[in-house]
Amino acid sequence: MGDAIEKAVFSFEELSSGLAKLESAGYVRIAEGFELQPALAREFGAAAGRGDRDWFERFLNATPWSMQAEREGPDPSWRYPGLTKEAVDAALGEYQADVASWLKNLGLPGA
Repeated sequence: MGDAIEKAVFSFEELSSGLAKLESAGYVRIAEGFELQPALAREFGAAAGRGDRDWFERFLNATPWSMQAEREGPDPSWRYPGLTKEAVDAALGEYQADVASWLKNLGLPGA
């Protein structure tokens, strides 16, 4: 989702904190990976289609981005159990390889 929101990739701390909060609120379930609940996935898709980049922030009643919030980082009391920085780094590597492959197949720069 981060890539769709701001063309950014979440840090380990952001991902761990966010997943813990989303699961606690019932918006994400863990199966063979992480899945958004269908209703949330539809709403997110519709917001992304409208170009509404602030929808998710409003929906979650999240703290808006600011330089101070960026410096403070995510709340360290929220951590997703079992998620490791190594696993996140490995997933990021796979994602970057996939994107490079897609770009190459499309003949776009950046591959």
